[in-house]
Amino acid sequence: DNWTTNNQYSIDITGHDEGEIVPIWVQVEQRDSRLDVLKTISHDGQELLYPAEIGFHLVQSDCNTRKLVSLTSSESVRTSQFASTRCVGTQFDAYPSRGPYTLIPCTSTPGQVGSFIATVSCPRHIKMDIINSDMNVSCQGQWKGPSRGGAPGIFGTWRDNMAYHLSPSEETVLTIILKQKNEFQGTTASIGILVLDCKSVRRPLSLENCTVVAQAPFENSDKVACTVSVKGLRERKGMPYTVIPSTYFPNQDSTYTLEVISNRKVSICEVDPNIDWDRTIIEGSWSEQNATAGGGLAYPLWRQNAQYSLNFKESSAQVHIVLSKRLPYC
Repeated sequence: DNWTTNNQYSIDITGHDEGEIVPIWVQVEQRDSRLDVLKTISHDGQELLYPAEIGFHLVQSDCNTRKLVSLTSSESVRTSQFASTRCVGTQFDAYPSRGPYTLIPCTSTPGQVGSFIATVSCPRHIKMDIINSDMNVSCQGQWKGPSRGGAPGIFGTWRDNMAYHLSPSEETVLTIILKQKNEFQGTTASIGILVLDCKSVRRPLSLENCTVVAQAPFENSDKVACTVSVKGLRERKGMPYTVIPSTYFPNQDSTYTLEVISNRKVSICEVDPNIDWDRTIIEGSWSEQNATAGGGLAYPLWRQNAQYSLNFKESSAQVHIVLSKRLPYC
């Protein structure tokens, strides 16, 4: 993930015809080694070798107004050679009608320092600007004990997952990243993210009353991400979005980091227990041995089923009752 800390530059080509292929020359140049103390001579004694091995990546995507934080199959990536020389340059055929470009000058490995000059040339009008870094917020969490609920809408225990309030200050496009650090198993769990627009500030107990705004499909990976367009709190009358990170299968232990990257101020925090549902969870079983498998009211043995009393402190209350099968441990 270190590559995301490099400077990134937007490249916009204008004045081209629809579908036109435009040749561009991209070059990255580092400081002359004769001005540096750190320099070496090649084995033949003819060439100055530079301490940094430089190159670049040229990425075509749907948008280049924000820094790239991950790459998907929809992005076209072109990479130059990396060499310990003064200059690295390559000519590419650009397809500006398909989308803008992002240039990422970099060294071959992290930790190499130095200054550089990036140059882009083409026969059409071209504009290159540095992309300002986004603001990011993050929080730590853990799937452990009751919070290992599994995939929302798939397993009945998904309501036990940790839920977070996402509050953008204004309309923006943001990226949500879920990273897991599995300290309990030899392999990583399949993880995903669900972003909901709910009608209540409490955690959702049913997906039917919520709108799915975005989701990162479950992957057996140490990191998943999704990008979503959201409205600000003022437009939403103070109502935050709800984010649910989870493993696909219930009962899988892992720690995780939930990170939000945005070019506008944004906050993310756990749903406050003081405004959340007052929840009580009871585990039971239907067993012939214990004579608790009585069936429904259509059968006279229904009286053998376990029965529970409900008592409320207030005179009236809104109640949601959810019955789920217990699943074996994964």
